[in-house]
Amino acid sequence: MVLKGKAVKLNGGATLLSRRLIIFGDEVKCMLPLIGKALARFNARASMNTGVTDSQYMAGKALSYAYEFRHVPFMRDFFMRRFHSEDQSFLTLDDLTWFTRTSGMDIPQLIDAVANETMLVNEDIFREWVMEVYDLGLCDLEEICEMVIPNQVLEFVHHPEVDCLAIDW
Repeated sequence: MVLKGKAVKLNGGATLLSRRLIIFGDEVKCMLPLIGKALARFNARASMNTGVTDSQYMAGKALSYAYEFRHVPFMRDFFMRRFHSEDQSFLTLDDLTWFTRTSGMDIPQLIDAVANETMLVNEDIFREWVMEVYDLGLCDLEEICEMVIPNQVLEFVHHPEVDCLAIDW
């Protein structure tokens, strides 16, 4: 294994474990999943477990992403909306991402943690960060998120700015 590193010039330019750092306020930092990677993979099913329906699978995936984006209401709310539209009746911790499972919380606690997160990145700071990292406006990101997250069909996203997210895949 070879460790590769480079100095980055932008806030959020560095990645670690498919996450980017966002700094706001007085030394407040949090890690966010790579937005492009999250959106590109969101509607794809990675599990062949036939005991879990597509709706149950997507409920777990949506809750996981909502938890991972809990500091950014702009992103979190898209994923929570999808979570609430899916079948949650048999949702277990096994249906969640590794990052979310390792939080040590059960599903009701996760839902509560997402809804009641106190360290929040406001929309102005998030917009500046998205523009700096992705060269993408918040209106364009919102349109792309609307095309992907609530959509229950796997399809290509045709948007003039979608290539801005390509740095993540």
